[in-house]
Amino acid sequence: MPSSPPPSSQVSTGDLLLLSGRDLEQLLQPAAALEALRHTYQQLANHRSDQGRSIGFAVSRGSIHVKAGLLPGSHLAFAAKVNVNLPDNWAAHRLPTIQGVVLLVDALDGRPLAIMESMALTGIRTAATTALAATFGARKDSRVAALIGCGAQARYQLDALRNCFPIEEVRLFDTNTALAQAFATAVRRPGLRISPTSNVAEAVDGADIVVTCTTSKSALLTSDMALRGCFVAAVGADNPRSRRSTRS
Repeated sequence: MPSSPPPSSQVSTGDLLLLSGRDLEQLLQPAAALEALRHTYQQLANHRSDQGRSIGFAVSRGSIHVKAGLLPGSHLAFAAKVNVNLPDNWAAHRLPTIQGVVLLVDALDGRPLAIMESMALTGIRTAATTALAATFGARKDSRVAALIGCGAQARYQLDALRNCFPIEEVRLFDTNTALAQAFATAVRRPGLRISPTSNVAEAVDGADIVVTCTTSKSALLTSDMALRGCFVAAVGADNPRSRRSTRS
């Protein structure tokens, strides 16, 4: 007669990793994140049916999203991200607009592998996506970048772009001028010119790469701006009121 399975308390399931935003920033350098994305997108292109799934819920001050999917092609791992998006959260509670966690599971034996803070992970992944797209769409010798919006996403974007391009000059614009100044001070490095500007047009004039990462409710880039030959990464809207597109 077969023996009964051991109690769950006696089953060795390995260590569940708990990774904070700081842990992820130390572990996921821009080059590694970009190569992971490049490989994953290649696999997804060959296995279109492995596209992830998402569901959303409206709440009184914003929305909650659950996004999940298998590792394309191999199906070796499964990940699910739960994000809460409250656009007025900083004004109301002095907390970030977006907060959440990512759960990573071994899809072969079911073991939970890691629980990760999603803000840093999303920032790193989003910036790596921008950089990956720019390697196809921007000039290889791009030296001038403009960042429109100097919040949490801006630093990740700058790090990712500098990993791929010989960036020498960065123009900044934010409606919060103090935030732009503070960001300029924080990221200033030898050989890198950082210039806060007074408006969007001044920031993008002559830029090789423009990244918009704001919660603006109106279009930021207009047809009268000097954007010819410029690569624009309009970082995706994260709520129905946001707009990143150009206006003619």
